[in-house]
Parts: sequence; C-alpha cells; structure tokens
Amino acid sequence: MPQLPPDATPETRYTAEQIEAIGGNRWTHPRTGEIRVYLNEWPALVGLEISHYGTGNISGATLNGRPISNRRAGQLAAARVYWANGTIVTDLRAVADNARQDGAALEADLAANIAARVAETTTAG
Repeated sequence: MPQLPPDATPETRYTAEQIEAIGGNRWTHPRTGEIRVYLNEWPALVGLEISHYGTGNISGATLNGRPISNRRAGQLAAARVYWANGTIVTDLRAVADNARQDGAALEADLAANIAARVAETTTAG
C-alpha cells in the first residue's frame, strides 16, 4: 500500500475532477443538477478483494489478505462511496460495523488511500 497521509479524513476537501481522475464516475441528478462522483472501485482502496462465480455470487473474499465470510464481504460491498459538494460521503462505517468489521478503521483507510491516490495523480499530471 502507498504511504498514507496522516492528515486525511473523510472531511478532506476534493474537486469532482480529482475524484474522477482516480476512477470516479460522474452522475448529475436530472432534475436538481446535483453532481456526485461515485467511487465504484472503493473496495480496492480498503483491501477488500472479492471473487465471484459465473453466476455473480461471491465465491471467496479477503480483507487486507485475511479471509472473511462471503456474507460479510457482500455486506461490505454494498456500501456507497461518492463525492458530493467537495467531500467524500460514505456509509462504510455503519455497513462495516453491521458486518462485524472495524468500521472506523476501514473509513480511515479509505480516506487515507483516496488522499494518496489524489496526490499521486496531482503530482503525475
């Protein structure tokens, strides 16, 4: 994993373009014009790896290299992570806590890894 910035928090401010540069997908609400940038590949940012059968069902999962149950992996994968109004919005902590994982730690890993990816794209560009 990259060196994690110690000051990254879920409240760290970003632009939509920065989140798009790290793989985010922009969505604009058709009536209100609200812009969100979804990070659909967020599981990789916290070390969640899920493999699937051809049917789409989960065949196995690990979190930071340690096996976890398919059910818990499915619960974690259901979390939403997106950018709106300058900050990252997520229900990861609540979802993780419900899946009996350390939600605070996963949220901190997510924030730090987003910051690290944004820093990499900023210096590379």
